Amino acid sequence: MTARDYPFFSDRLALAQYVIFYEVAKNGSLNAVYRGQNFFINDQPSYDDGNGPAQYLFVPFAFTGVTVTRNGDNENTSLILPNNTIVRVWTTALMTVGRRWVAKVDTLIVDPDDSTKYNRLSTYTGQVVNAGWAGPRLEVQLGSVLDAVGSDVPRRRITEGAFGPLPTTASVRMA
Repeated sequence: MTARDYPFFSDRLALAQYVIFYEVAKNGSLNAVYRGQNFFINDQPSYDDGNGPAQYLFVPFAFTGVTVTRNGDNENTSLILPNNTIVRVWTTALMTVGRRWVAKVDTLIVDPDDSTKYNRLSTYTGQVVNAGWAGPRLEVQLGSVLDAVGSDVPRRRITEGAFGPLPTTASVRMA
């Protein structure tokens, strides 16, 4: 990536994250309910995540990003939000029993002087598996979309019937 790839960045690089919380309807469709971004203070920039442009409130939050253990297991990612008026409204909905939520976080390179200039670096989508207060902050945990086995959706076992002959030694050579 060079300055030529992003001509609106001459001598600085700024990263922003935009989050959408979707409520999962009974028919499985996703309805966008809450939108926030963590870069443009006192601003509600318009951002198109691929589903049409929408306004995003400023909400100071941190996103832990994708984490993998030494064993290759995917760890839940987290959104850390402060205890303020906006977040308390979100929290009431996220913690309501019987409602299911999905969150999508886009990480962008942005022009600090112009919210309409950006390039998307990554998108992470995960199911909200836990939300709760941890002192003065709200922590929203997102389950890995790649970890359906660990989430028991459905339970799977590695067997010869499912995967063919399995090695019986750790000394495996690829031909």
